[in-house]
Amino acid sequence: MNFALVTPSYAPDFERCQLLCESVERYVVPSMKHYLLVDRRDAPLFRSLASSRIKILTKESMMPWWIRRMPFSRRWWLSLRSLPVRGWIVQQLMKLGVAEHIDADAYVFVDSDVCFLKPFDPEMLVRDDKLMLFRAPGAGNDPAQHRWHRTAANVLGLPEREYFGASYIGSISAWRRDHLFELYERIQHTTGQNWFAALARQMHLSEYILYGIFVEFVLGEKSRHYFDAPDICHISWDYPMKTEADLERFFAEVRPQHVAFMLASNLGFPVSKYRSLIPKGE
Repeated sequence: MNFALVTPSYAPDFERCQLLCESVERYVVPSMKHYLLVDRRDAPLFRSLASSRIKILTKESMMPWWIRRMPFSRRWWLSLRSLPVRGWIVQQLMKLGVAEHIDADAYVFVDSDVCFLKPFDPEMLVRDDKLMLFRAPGAGNDPAQHRWHRTAANVLGLPEREYFGASYIGSISAWRRDHLFELYERIQHTTGQNWFAALARQMHLSEYILYGIFVEFVLGEKSRHYFDAPDICHISWDYPMKTEADLERFFAEVRPQHVAFMLASNLGFPVSKYRSLIPKGE
């Protein structure tokens, strides 16, 4: 299976993305190309990271003609087929649209605030020719995420539910290209609209929830995924992260099974505060 690594990013996360790219060069199998999806205005900055395996794609080049960035704003995009689209929604549409722009059998998504710690080969996610899809039963059952489940049900033509029984949101997530094309077709059949336009009109959207519900409840046994939620990424979500001592405690609790860590960018720690704390890998 041919894999591509995909990372959306932007200028404020450049140092984190640079650290991620360093770890990719060191630990990720050389056959796997790494695509950075960035704003056109940020492309000159990110081109310093480009290499034979690290490629830069602008979000604008992945957009249909009828949607353009609103001048002087990072948060909104103008659309001729919907109300203005929030940048948060656009970032998710970029991930969902990779099948139309990146030639690979499957995609592994990691954000800029992830960094690999050990050798990583995406074949570790394949079992009996099926690709692992992150699924955590019982997780994410709260009102803030219920609206993502309702959106997914609506655009997929499923009976509406507040919650479909699991979260599909992981720090290292993998999707199949063939299933993305099937997802586009399903959305277009259900809504009668181009899939991108249908999703651009949504006020609430989670790309991972949408893809996960599609695989489990539409494709079902026909899917070429299996479900699992391995503890392979050390994540900061459950840690109090306010001081340097908190940082030290977080990195001290990296375990042998962790091939990467995710230190959320919204915590505000500059890379210089924790680069020396990162455990040395194999």
